[in-house]
Amino acid sequence: MTKVAEKSVELLSKESGPPPVCRDAGWYQGNTKVIACQDARSVELYKAAVAELGEVYPGAKLVAVDWSEVPSRPRSRIWISASLKVPDQVLNLLQLCNPSLPTHDWRVVKIEATNGPTNQAVPILNKESLAPIEAAKGELNFGFGSITVKIYKSDAPVGGDPVICNKTAEQGRPAEIGATHEELEPGYT
Repeated sequence: MTKVAEKSVELLSKESGPPPVCRDAGWYQGNTKVIACQDARSVELYKAAVAELGEVYPGAKLVAVDWSEVPSRPRSRIWISASLKVPDQVLNLLQLCNPSLPTHDWRVVKIEATNGPTNQAVPILNKESLAPIEAAKGELNFGFGSITVKIYKSDAPVGGDPVICNKTAEQGRPAEIGATHEELEPGYT
């Protein structure tokens, strides 16, 4: 963020008016950095600063977009054996056991340990896999057994199209940031 700070000094020395008020609001779905701006002027100045950055390191150019433009992918929960603790192992097993499912860009972003024989894992799916999962009533092959995939209600298909959730909390921050999965979506489809 040093380069953004340098750009803010340049912009604010040229622009009259109140300074921007922007806060780090965390990460959305593990790969999109969220910056919450207090007002339209702050958004405008932040976007201008980011647009002037260019590549922050080779091959990486930052882009500031409105919340409605942030790519969203369906999230889900599965319960797996407590012996599985590595996200890549879980993903690999899902892919090997369900070759007809489009899992090429799925990610397992979290495995939550519990005091019992199962752990809860949180896979991020793709929109193409929602219909086949729904057709299978959520049951997927997993090793020598099966698991049930519970898609977050906010991400479940409605009329064949997934709903992209743009919930906001106070101060314009996305509700997903800093919330536990239970706070986000207590029920399932």
